[in-house]
Amino acid sequence: MAPARVRDVARQADHALLVMGEEGRAKIKRAYQEAHGLPTGGQEPTEAEQGKQAEDAKAVAAALAKTEAEAEERHVVDGLQTETGITVRVSTGAVRSKRGINFAAGGCFGLQDPKGKEGALYRSKDELKEKYGAKFFNGTRPGSEFAGSWWLIPSRYDREEVLKVVSRY
Repeated sequence: MAPARVRDVARQADHALLVMGEEGRAKIKRAYQEAHGLPTGGQEPTEAEQGKQAEDAKAVAAALAKTEAEAEERHVVDGLQTETGITVRVSTGAVRSKRGINFAAGGCFGLQDPKGKEGALYRSKDELKEKYGAKFFNGTRPGSEFAGSWWLIPSRYDREEVLKVVSRY
């Protein structure tokens, strides 16, 4: 695992531990001790507690797997961003325009090429419109999240795949 990904995963795990509180941390500690055959420091848990601990351990494992997958995707997307020079930004607020653009917060991500019409993003625009429903957005409002010229793509599409299409041009 690359050092940057390890830092991302560790940061997200630290945040998850802070959010879950003391009781949640105690459950994770006990589940870890039981999984590795370590003494738990108390009496044996009841069957109901064991079932709950197993469910909690599965939930934690699923959350960690999801976090690691997201970190891997970010790592790949960051690499493609560096390779192509394209800026990728996920919307944090609603994006609307008079030209039929209407996305909720997190409903799209934007691509911007500093090379403008000379760049790979402009050359790939027809394929992006056809495959992903990309829409051109010219953010003219000061302080807008997408100020300048951006291609907006619905979030249901994978950013990595979209950037691979752009990198072919």
